[in-house]
Amino acid sequence: MAEEKKRSLAPVLAIAIVLILVGVAMFLSQQEIIFRGQASPSATYSLANSYLFGSPLSAAANGQEKIKVSVFLLNQQGLGVEKKQITLKTQPSEGLNIEASQPTTDKSGQAIFYLSSSTPGSFEISAQVEGQEFPQKISVHFR
Repeated sequence: MAEEKKRSLAPVLAIAIVLILVGVAMFLSQQEIIFRGQASPSATYSLANSYLFGSPLSAAANGQEKIKVSVFLLNQQGLGVEKKQITLKTQPSEGLNIEASQPTTDKSGQAIFYLSSSTPGSFEISAQVEGQEFPQKISVHFR
C-alpha cells in the first residue's frame, strides 16, 4: 500500500514542478531588459568603428563663427572608449584656430573641438589617438 501512495504522488509532484517552472518562465519573460551603451572598460578601440563629424561644415571666416567637430572613439562592439586623448590634424596646417573643448574622450567615447578662422578657405580635418590616425576625414569651409 505504501508503494501505491508513492506511485500516485510521483505524477502529482512532477506536474507541480512543471507548473512552477512554467510560472517562473512566464514571469521572467514579462520583465523588461534594458541595455545601455556606455564606455568600454577596456582600453581597446577600433579605428574602423570610430568616426568624426563637423557641424556646420561651413562658417564665416570672421574669427567668431565656429564649427563643432565631434570625435567618437568606439570599440569593436560599438561602445565608446573613455579617457583617451584625441588630437586633430589639419591640412593646410595654418589659418585655422582649434579650441580643444574636451580633448579627452568621455563615457560615450566623445571628444569635442571648435574650429574658427579669419582666413577664407577649405580645410581637411583628421583625428588621431595614440599616434594612430582615424581613416575618416572631414572637410570644412570658411567663407
